[in-house]
Amino acid sequence: MLGIVNDIHVHLAPMLLDARLATSIHQELFMRPLPISHSRASAVSFFCLAIPFILFCVELLLKTSPQSDRPRQDVHSILSQNPLNPALRSLDTSLRFSPDGTYLLFQDPSGIIVMSKNPLNIVLRISAEDLYPAQFSQDSRSVTIISRALNFGKWQLPGARKTAQGSLPIEGDCLDAQLSPDGEIFACNRSDFMLALYQLSTQKIILENSIVSFLSTAAGHVGEPRSKFFINFLWLDFESAFPRPFGLLRTSSPMPSPSHSLAHSSIHFSPDGKILIAKSTQGSLGLDLNSRKKFDLPDVLQSASNEAIDLQSGERVVAVAKESKNNSVVLALKEGKVLSRPGLTADSIRIAANTRYVILQNADADGRSAGAFDLEQNQTVETPPGASMDIHGEDIAIYNIGGAVALYRLGEHRLLANLPLPLARLSELHAASVTPDLDKLALSIDGAGAIFEVASGRRSASLAEFSAANFQDPQTTLLFVREFHHEPAHVARFELSTGASSTAWTVEKEHHLRPGAAAMLDHARKKVPIQNPLDFPLPEMQIPFRLRGVDPATGKELWKREFESDPPTPFDDPQGERFVLGWRAKTYGAKEAASGDPAARALYKSAKLTDRDSFFEALEARTGKSLGGVLVQVGNGPTSFDSAFSAGDALVLIKDGVRVSIYSLRDGALKARLVGVKPSASAKSNLLALDQGGGRLGIFDLNSGAKLDEQIFPDEIAYTHFSGDGKRLLVLTEHQLAIVLDMSNVRESHAETPQPASEKKE
Repeated sequence: MLGIVNDIHVHLAPMLLDARLATSIHQELFMRPLPISHSRASAVSFFCLAIPFILFCVELLLKTSPQSDRPRQDVHSILSQNPLNPALRSLDTSLRFSPDGTYLLFQDPSGIIVMSKNPLNIVLRISAEDLYPAQFSQDSRSVTIISRALNFGKWQLPGARKTAQGSLPIEGDCLDAQLSPDGEIFACNRSDFMLALYQLSTQKIILENSIVSFLSTAAGHVGEPRSKFFINFLWLDFESAFPRPFGLLRTSSPMPSPSHSLAHSSIHFSPDGKILIAKSTQGSLGLDLNSRKKFDLPDVLQSASNEAIDLQSGERVVAVAKESKNNSVVLALKEGKVLSRPGLTADSIRIAANTRYVILQNADADGRSAGAFDLEQNQTVETPPGASMDIHGEDIAIYNIGGAVALYRLGEHRLLANLPLPLARLSELHAASVTPDLDKLALSIDGAGAIFEVASGRRSASLAEFSAANFQDPQTTLLFVREFHHEPAHVARFELSTGASSTAWTVEKEHHLRPGAAAMLDHARKKVPIQNPLDFPLPEMQIPFRLRGVDPATGKELWKREFESDPPTPFDDPQGERFVLGWRAKTYGAKEAASGDPAARALYKSAKLTDRDSFFEALEARTGKSLGGVLVQVGNGPTSFDSAFSAGDALVLIKDGVRVSIYSLRDGALKARLVGVKPSASAKSNLLALDQGGGRLGIFDLNSGAKLDEQIFPDEIAYTHFSGDGKRLLVLTEHQLAIVLDMSNVRESHAETPQPASEKKE
């Protein structure tokens, strides 16, 4: 392995990690997951053994080729290309000193950067999505990372030499997890309600106990799997620029949330790693890791959100109560005695490397910001503005929204050092919208949003994070902003010419808006009693709900439907004018939906239905009118699919992250099976664009699945969108190069024959 200080190149031999942690080596170590919802990694791993797709899977899952081994760039029919300037950077970040203050560790959703403090230089860069917070060793001579796929690695500092790697043998997912401050122990809150501690060096359990009191065993003992007596719920309210399922699932076992943040863990270690506290909706516990004894947590901690708690030491905990950001306390951890009321205000807190200070994080309608509070002086520390920061001794390090790390001394304004960080890959898009003529592009990621001029790449507006965007005209954008504290969720009207923003309409409480080009979808859970909690015939079921189509500009109701018995799983489409309902094929709702479509009705008559089959119905978002549907006899119900959307005559389903199936609404037949991610489609030109990994963009006929063209970019693809007439395609790369391609003559090239389409039971 080769490590070069300042401009590091890390090269590893290809190594299969798993389907949720894929690697790519291109000037730094890449460890990237597929966009798979909750727990479907095993399905993808199995699928990738299939011969027809093995080459694609190896590339998409591993991506281990250095740049010299990448396919030769082949981008043609370019109409324009410009980098977005300034680029959009995530504000879901953390910045921490090493225990001895020699190094700094910066982490965001795209990975980590380790810097030496003196001089301020990069010594290690690891690009990796879906990581738990990384940790320095106690002697500051190594850094450890672990992915949510439970693969870990350890690198020596300053040489960036990899000294350890492995995978933890945990069955299923961790609902939540954290590394200990020295990076040696991994605490996992498992789906069986057991909190398990694993020693990374041996990859074995060293301690296990239940968070639920009546399932408890003696601390330090490895227990048997417990029966689950709880009803579990999972909001599929994951923000994405691509079609996704939404709603509230009732599940037979708990599942990890599909959304992750660096700050929202329910597991906290003391700075010395000797004390651990953990919370869940089913209970909480404290553990003394030296004596391996449990203790009860103070009641105040139950009323504080997970991100508003941190341990100042093994004896003290700081918390901000959920009812009021101003209601903060310092408690004796085991006795629960209030030691002080510091009066700090924050959405989330973290004890600084100098434990005298608390790092504060706040989010509001204007964005995210960081600050610091002195617990000894009981006052806010004056600091330069930043997105994240840390304090060690008298040194303060700040990451600012411009993407640079700066060093100061406490109480001084003189800049000691400044290091602009390299532009990382664009993190997961929370929202994206493009004008029909591809003139303007609105993007939102963790903590930040912006509007860009596509022709020049120039940023025309800097915004706080938003959840959906609709361009009303070239100068007016409607932005859906989620609830912030006491400010309700609302749709804001933003005027590009003046920068003025005003509330267009307010979203009703407990209603959830989903994006769409023609209309937004308003989802509200119906409060119906559960007659028998143990009567649970299916592993995943939607909770009864009401769905409305609403006008993006006014909030006016366009149509309404209510689903009570055996409700479907709805799928939104941020780019399209339709939405999809996925039903269990045997349910009354599915048969009723199919009865109005002659093709679907004929399929039902001839098919031998099983409990695993699904019926997918395409509907107009503006009117709620059904456009037909297809009977799908693969998968295990609609919740086993990652995506469903419709354009033209096609209904497109995506399963296991990469498996794309095209069905015809006209006759219900399966027309093609493809492989790819991040789809976009045009009904006008009957074209489908798919990211096929390694910078490859495939252009397909939307009706037949025939491959019409392939473009090979020097960078991975983040997003694509067709113009209103379908004759041009916007491609945004992961390093934020906006390229517009001419699609008007794409059918003149030789089209590949699509793979024979046939359904196989799974």
